[in-house]
Amino acid sequence: MRKQLRQRYRLHDPGPLGLGTICLMVFDLLVLACLVWGLLWITDVPTLSHETLASDEASYAATPALPTHKLSPIDMQQPAEGAERRARSENTESEKRQEGERFIKISSGGDVLDESAPSWSCTYDMTTRLVWEVKTRDGGWRDHEHRYSWYRDAESGSTGKKDGGSCYQLECDTQAFIEQLNEEGLCAQPASWRLPTQKELQSLDHPTRFNPDAYTEFFPNVMSGQYWSASENQYSATLAWSVDFANGISYVSEKRLSRYLRAVSGPHKDWVKR
Repeated sequence: MRKQLRQRYRLHDPGPLGLGTICLMVFDLLVLACLVWGLLWITDVPTLSHETLASDEASYAATPALPTHKLSPIDMQQPAEGAERRARSENTESEKRQEGERFIKISSGGDVLDESAPSWSCTYDMTTRLVWEVKTRDGGWRDHEHRYSWYRDAESGSTGKKDGGSCYQLECDTQAFIEQLNEEGLCAQPASWRLPTQKELQSLDHPTRFNPDAYTEFFPNVMSGQYWSASENQYSATLAWSVDFANGISYVSEKRLSRYLRAVSGPHKDWVKR
């Protein structure tokens, strides 16, 4: 053994060891240490006993089952999102109750209708005491898509543009439409229909809705665009105010331009057939 070591490390002379010999000895010691560590690790690996397997099976059996009931769409969302949706739903129901307390549906003959009535011709606002025309979507002369130029023929002279819009069965300006509505006596309101003021139009502004900005449960067929008012601009006879029912903002417009129109009657102290 001693002879073999002397041959491996070339220890022929009892003199001092060379650098190469020292490195070779360190390498051999590292290899030996790795072998010893590997044998110790192998002998320390735990084995699965029957008791361990039985314990795992018991733990699995004790795990509570997942719920099998059908989840609602809100429950399937994240908690914060579900709470937000429930809050929006509650707000919507609250808004509907408030609108039902403010507005009344009126038939073409002037009769009060139930809140759930599928069709009606006018809406009475108990806050402002105004009766509003409800637009149709049948292609007739009161259809919601028709547009009119602003026009008034007065003793002091006419102003605006006559028949400058796009409509059906009559001249397409504000005066012609109001005259036709009074002749028909819509909702038992003969000779009382008129063009609303800017302030009256803005009273229909909804606090949270846009496009259209309106109480659509009582004012269906609202266009997200500008509606004429009777309010003229004090600085120019060619200008009048309109209210945009996309966002509730008022604009000054040239009277020659075509805009939508919603007529109003009143105010009336109480709703009665007139």
